[in-house]
Amino acid sequence: LAWLAEQGHPKRPSETPLEYSQRLYQESAATQAQAAGEMAHAYVRWRYGGEAQNTVYLTEKLRLLRRSRPAQGRFPKPKRRRV
Repeated sequence: LAWLAEQGHPKRPSETPLEYSQRLYQESAATQAQAAGEMAHAYVRWRYGGEAQNTVYLTEKLRLLRRSRPAQGRFPKPKRRRV
């Protein structure tokens, strides 16, 4: 979550993990969105379903997400508001 927030995609307080991952599909590169989506689904299955997760696989997805770079124009910098 912290890395995605640094890239201009913070999770909104009102978003569930699955809503957040759906928004990432619209705002980010496909590879990043897919990795984030898989991690979100794994979290929901673990947190609410009590299912054990493949942490080796999820660690690799996290590495993939961190190695990826924003696609040109897909991660616009947040606009600063003048007060």
